[in-house]
Amino acid sequence: MTPDFSISVEGILITELIKSRLVSMHITDEAGVISDTAVIHLDDRDSLFEIPRTGAKLNILLGYKETGIVPMGDYIVNEITLQGPPQGLKIKSHAADLKESLKEQVFNEWHQITLNDLVKKIADKHGYQAKVAAEFVNIMISHIDQTAESDMHFLTRLAQIYGAIAKPAGGYLLFVSKGKAKSVTGKTLSTITLTPRDITNWKVKFNERNQYGSVIAYWYDYEKAETITEKVGDQEPSYILRDIYASSDLAQSAASAKLNQLMSNAATLNVTMPGNPELFAEAKINLSGFRKGVYGKWIINRAEHSKIKGLQKSSIALKKGSKTLLRKLMNLSRDKNKKVAKYILSVDGGGIRGIIPAIILAEIESRTKKPISQIFDLMAGTSTGGIIVAGLCKSNKPQYSANDLVGLYQEYGAYIFQSSFWRKSIASWLSGSQYSYRNMEFILNKYFGESTMADVASNLLLTSYDIHNSCEFFFKSWKEKNIKLKDALRATTAAPTYFTPKRLKISQTERVLIDGGVFANNPAACAYASGKRLFPNDEIILLSIGTGGTNRSIKYANSRRFGKIGWIKPLLNVMFASGLDCVDYQLEQVIDDKYIRIQSQLKVASTEMDNITLKNIKFLQQEASKMIEDNQKVIDKFCKQNPKL
Repeated sequence: MTPDFSISVEGILITELIKSRLVSMHITDEAGVISDTAVIHLDDRDSLFEIPRTGAKLNILLGYKETGIVPMGDYIVNEITLQGPPQGLKIKSHAADLKESLKEQVFNEWHQITLNDLVKKIADKHGYQAKVAAEFVNIMISHIDQTAESDMHFLTRLAQIYGAIAKPAGGYLLFVSKGKAKSVTGKTLSTITLTPRDITNWKVKFNERNQYGSVIAYWYDYEKAETITEKVGDQEPSYILRDIYASSDLAQSAASAKLNQLMSNAATLNVTMPGNPELFAEAKINLSGFRKGVYGKWIINRAEHSKIKGLQKSSIALKKGSKTLLRKLMNLSRDKNKKVAKYILSVDGGGIRGIIPAIILAEIESRTKKPISQIFDLMAGTSTGGIIVAGLCKSNKPQYSANDLVGLYQEYGAYIFQSSFWRKSIASWLSGSQYSYRNMEFILNKYFGESTMADVASNLLLTSYDIHNSCEFFFKSWKEKNIKLKDALRATTAAPTYFTPKRLKISQTERVLIDGGVFANNPAACAYASGKRLFPNDEIILLSIGTGGTNRSIKYANSRRFGKIGWIKPLLNVMFASGLDCVDYQLEQVIDDKYIRIQSQLKVASTEMDNITLKNIKFLQQEASKMIEDNQKVIDKFCKQNPKL
């Protein structure tokens, strides 16, 4: 057959002008939201062609004179290259479908809306026509949040939940099933059958089957005030999705899609053949006449079409999942009533005294031979305790052990609580914070970089107080996913008079945040409350670690002479310390033997949160060792009873 093509620029047909000068043309069609590309190489030996402008719109068709040409899509020119000798013109372009407005961050709450209406609203907003596959049209979404998330990212997230593809194509915004071939109008196309005679060469790679036999997802029922488990598949081990979904349908759909994804890479196939423009990403291919293990249905992940002078060639990459096994695993079951022990860690605030809980947790890691993040299902911290729990559950590299955090206090404590000569002066002390926030931010950036609240290996809770809106504010990893850890930690460590408050805009609300110790220096009760919301049907076991207490009193004679300025530091110490024992008492009454508190009065170390002398650091290490010694039985019991250990 005779290869044929058609190219127009801004609606003007240029096929005849370039036909004799076409050196090559390459078109790549990608699955999902990856942008498709087209590259055209022309012979420009006599400078015949005007240099096209970037941003120009191309329309390309490929095929054969005998069977007709097929639309390959619209493209936007994004790069021009002139080269020689021989003198040539190369035009690179990308698919014209993804508009810039789709990439802009949006804040939205979607309530009681069908998936079809949701896609249509977004499509209308950006000038597309919505095309939603029939199986998704009537799906009702009770509630889902879109927080600082582009519409394209949001649709992609929804598509992952439902095992679909969300993609702009040919002026349409498509929401269709993976592997169900659709034209740009959303119309289902037939499966293409290929035999060995159709193919130039092929290669199959078989991968080790995925280790997971089921997927577990959680959703929160606000009417019943409980978290409910949805399970897809009936084999072990189970893959657990970390998100808490808004409804049963969302949780089940997400679990099904994840299991499908886990099982979909059992084998990969690469095929080269004479040009066939009917092959495109997400199309179904049926291989007939091949050996066992190769024949059957495959799905195109990537299709490349090239025209080099008089020849056309297509190269496709395909995937094949174990559908039989997947169907066997698709056994939906709810496990709402089974009691499972959930372990919660809570760490107090206390500035440099944070070295004490860090050493205690290092001891637990040493005994269990496991990182803390694998032991606890929820980790909560206030101020310095927040730095500890965030450091221990940070999931991306670099990851930290408890010993690493002991090193943080030893190496950088003096830098964090460093006062310049000016800040030591009375005038500066009265007019500003005692220490520079820049030192704190430098260390937080060094240890946490650009990691967000989503980059954690366990549920994470950090406390702070919003002085602008006069309310408590909790950073929750299952909710404030886009907030950087270093910003949340800067807020929870902003102790009044020590560091300036942290200003953040969260979900379009202006917040001025200070140390959570002003209301919850011991965050154990906050951790327990969050644990009951996350795991309402499960048994809660809570380990709370303090930073050392004091029974030092303020003499009446001294307090009479404090005055307004003299009261500042004693008042802060009273405020931070007063709630510790109260929370301890309350939790003992509520969960009794399921509550473990490791805390003791400081004997030799200073209670000051900013005493960073080498002598005091040594004393704090001694206090930690004494706490471990005094709580040997408690620690042993915890390590032995935890089924994760």
